Amino acid sequence: MAALGLLVSLSAGLMWTSTTHAQAFPIKASVDKDLLPIGEMVTLTVQVTGPPGLPAPSLPNLNGLILIDRSVSSSISIIDGRSTAEVTHRYILQPTRTGELRIDSIRITIEDRPYATPPIDVEVTDGTIPSGVSVTDEALAKLEGLDFFVESAIDKLNPYLGEQVTFVFRFYRAIDPPGPPTYMSPDVTGFWSSDEFLRFEYEVQLGETVYEVVETRTILFPTVAGQRRIGQALLAFPAIGSDPPQELVTAPLPLEVRSLPEAAPEGYQGTVGRFSISATVDSRESKIDDPIVMTVTLTGEGNIEAMPDPVWPNLPQWRSFENEPAVSTAFDDGTLVGSRVYKRLMVPVASGDQIIPSISYTYFDPMAEKYVTISTAPIHISIEAEPEKVSLPNIYNIKAVPGSLRQATDHTTSRTAYWLVWGVPLLLLVGAQVWKRQSNKREEVNRAMRASREARRHLSRARRHEADVYGAVEHALTTYITDRLGRPVAGLTLGELIELLEGRGVDTDVVERVRVSITASEAGRFSPESGGPGPNSRDLLNEAELLISDLEREMSR
Repeated sequence: MAALGLLVSLSAGLMWTSTTHAQAFPIKASVDKDLLPIGEMVTLTVQVTGPPGLPAPSLPNLNGLILIDRSVSSSISIIDGRSTAEVTHRYILQPTRTGELRIDSIRITIEDRPYATPPIDVEVTDGTIPSGVSVTDEALAKLEGLDFFVESAIDKLNPYLGEQVTFVFRFYRAIDPPGPPTYMSPDVTGFWSSDEFLRFEYEVQLGETVYEVVETRTILFPTVAGQRRIGQALLAFPAIGSDPPQELVTAPLPLEVRSLPEAAPEGYQGTVGRFSISATVDSRESKIDDPIVMTVTLTGEGNIEAMPDPVWPNLPQWRSFENEPAVSTAFDDGTLVGSRVYKRLMVPVASGDQIIPSISYTYFDPMAEKYVTISTAPIHISIEAEPEKVSLPNIYNIKAVPGSLRQATDHTTSRTAYWLVWGVPLLLLVGAQVWKRQSNKREEVNRAMRASREARRHLSRARRHEADVYGAVEHALTTYITDRLGRPVAGLTLGELIELLEGRGVDTDVVERVRVSITASEAGRFSPESGGPGPNSRDLLNEAELLISDLEREMSR
């Protein structure tokens, strides 16, 4: 049964269209449903086709829809020597009100030509009030006739340590409020709070009064066992004219957090929820020093963002290089779900049939109240043996015994075997240098790909979760430059960093933009009240993404 905190305050009274030319239009947009009840989500899919390096489309005014999550995938095809890229952007949207909602035209500029999709209409019906966390009929009956009131509730009174707890705040209004309210979230000390949230708007009737309800759900995960409480939530209205300011406050919500059962399996690291795990490789055949990519995916419901990584098996026959996992989250019927995707670059150092053993992961299932261990299937990979080395005695020709003995008239230097003996080491030396250059080139390409992917991941996370934009931009740029140069730059002054880039031959305009971006990031970090000089956070993110592309081009020359 949900816990409830309540305190009342009375009020004082697709077809596409190009804007410039007629040709095959490179952008189209669609939704997976155009009729849905309030509380459900709709997926907006935008496909862009054109030359490699396509820009991201500009997301328009969503008019009653909020962005919950986004993802992107791409592919490149080559036909008759011409490269064509296709990039698919998917946006998960949540309606905030009922009625006919319109997604305005989505615009993009490709090769200096603008394109736009037509608007998309979505019909949102009343549906039903979101289920899962409710207030008793008896409590609501006492509030009939009031102009405003608020309530808060939680869905679990006795959760396990690390189990999801949903905190709900609702604002009921029978008339328009006196001014724009300010919401102050409750004290949640002892809980990990997700950046993800759900928002609903609907109507309820209590007696003769019809209320508009704005409901917000926040996902919490308890980090401390024992008696805990979620503090008061407050909604404040400003003073209007002679009317004083008003506050609507909820009561604190107590709960008892249960410790996890003892005797946890070996290797358990504290994960709570329900999960599955899988592992794949991009090739089951390889050669020594020829890398493959292993992808391990953890999927399920729980604290996806804070859960520990799997323990990787000991692989003496491989050299492995790992990146930070790609983390994505969403809501499924009010439960936080998502995935963590790990990509490891695996380089074999021995030939023969190799086996990547099972990767196990243990979690506690609060529904079943037991520990569960999941594992991937072993992966068999065939590594081609090194070619046999040519031994020097085999390069001599076998000559027949001459019919008679006579003085040789030819010189040693005129014999083929003489030059073969001297030529083979030279050929081996040249071959070793070529192999070394190719190996270095492969490593440089792999390092560049990892650096770009890592930098863009930080920027994407900052944009998606509205995290510390200034810190994310500075971290993304310095991490990218560190990975590309193969040396740390964190301890360098900005001037030394600029000299390092100039010494690498980076264009002076690009170097100056790096200086401006890092300066603006530092100003934003250390001057939070003023926001710091320079562009706003969205412009700073956009500029950082462009800079990564420009640095990638400059440092690959």
